[in-house]
Amino acid sequence: LLIAMSLLGLIFTALAGGLRFGTEAWRISTERLSASQDLQLVYQTLRRQLAAALNAPGSVIGTQQPGSFEGRLDRVSFVGAAPARSIGPGLFRLTFALKPDGLHQALALIWRPIGLNSAESGSGDTEPLLRGVRAIRFRYFGDRDNDAEQRWVNEWKNPNALPRLVSIEIEFADRQRLRWPVFILPVGARTRSR
Repeated sequence: LLIAMSLLGLIFTALAGGLRFGTEAWRISTERLSASQDLQLVYQTLRRQLAAALNAPGSVIGTQQPGSFEGRLDRVSFVGAAPARSIGPGLFRLTFALKPDGLHQALALIWRPIGLNSAESGSGDTEPLLRGVRAIRFRYFGDRDNDAEQRWVNEWKNPNALPRLVSIEIEFADRQRLRWPVFILPVGARTRSR
């Protein structure tokens, strides 16, 4: 009887350990699936908004700025159609950049209306897209200086042209989280004319 009870105790201990292992595996896979879905939504938002970027001189969009696209290593700003959460149609200045978010930073989409009747001032609306970000790097491919040589650069300074591609690399504060692959996305694909 003592041997049978000892064996039952060992079996129950093994079952409890297996149950604990299964529960932890379920929790980890749920967290990774959620993080993967977040990355997919951010990727789709970046892709959709960059593809809809417009190349319009400042005089056309009612601003004093010489061009509609500004690219730096830590942010990208351009003129495009209204994001889904905006209050109405029209042209907007869209910016993807890091914003403080608790202990870390978040990749955020900032948008504000532009045009003849609205000044490009104020902070606009902000939507955090991806939390727990340590750093972001945007790079730009195209003819930056009107010299017909296509190359990758850290800043886009050509006020008369959109870059052809934007490379986006994100580093997370928690290195155990899913890694962000380097995405290379087309810019103004629907509006580019030859």
